Amino acid sequence: DTTSGVTLWSLNLGWTWNGWSKNTAPVIESGKAFVVGSPNLYAIDLTTHASSWMVSGTFKGTAAVANGKVYALNGGDVKAYNSQTGALVGTYSTGNTSIAGQPIVTNNALIVTAPTNTYIFNLQTFALRQTLPAGGVASLADGILFVAGTDGVLRTFRPAGQNTITVALSASSATEGSPALAGTVSLSQAPASATLPGARLWCFDGG
Repeated sequence: DTTSGVTLWSLNLGWTWNGWSKNTAPVIESGKAFVVGSPNLYAIDLTTHASSWMVSGTFKGTAAVANGKVYALNGGDVKAYNSQTGALVGTYSTGNTSIAGQPIVTNNALIVTAPTNTYIFNLQTFALRQTLPAGGVASLADGILFVAGTDGVLRTFRPAGQNTITVALSASSATEGSPALAGTVSLSQAPASATLPGARLWCFDGG
């Protein structure tokens, strides 16, 4: 219950304990919740509270759902499934079993990261369009891809032809967390190359 916090219902899907946090969350679309279990992928009907379908595998991270498809990490691949039936639609293959987290799905691309690389696929054809030489945790906003690396550097990439970005950082120190936020911002307005349609614009070095 969103007001009281009382558990309204639950469903035990089983879990194979691997000695660390589950580090996953359900995603919801059209009355169904999609959950990466250990090791399988589940669809749960939010009306009947029962499992609608299950796919066996070695799934990890958090799934993504968009336009009637569920995208889930399995080994070095991102698998796409029909959200209503669980039927396999296609596979985005990175060849890197270290991919982690949650894939990002746009109108025409799928993005997934590993610790040292970021992979960008054509959403419709499943073909790899580009591999960026930086990895970590990714997010996308206003057409800019932000990749937070394990080296403490936040890198941003833009589509070719987009030559400007506005960066605004508060002059005051951070008031939450410890230590206070401190660092420098370096800017580069160089356009992306033809072979690498994604150039780093700036990075924040918090060291």
